[in-house]
Amino acid sequence: MKNHYSIGYDIGSSSIKAALYNASTKKTEAIVRHPETEMEISAAEVGWAEQDPAQWWNNLIICTHKLLAMTGIDAS
Repeated sequence: MKNHYSIGYDIGSSSIKAALYNASTKKTEAIVRHPETEMEISAAEVGWAEQDPAQWWNNLIICTHKLLAMTGIDAS
């Protein structure tokens, strides 16, 4: 039987968190986060806060690569 996997992402202001879930066994294979320290937040004015979406995307890619490397699961 071939296993089926899903990845869930939590895009927060401090980091991206990702969990690789094995839907066949109903077990979480691994959980990672990136970066280990908080992401940069820009505040052009008092009360404003923004982040670069490209930074979210890059960290999401890093999390995905970490999950696959940690578990040895083939992305296909």
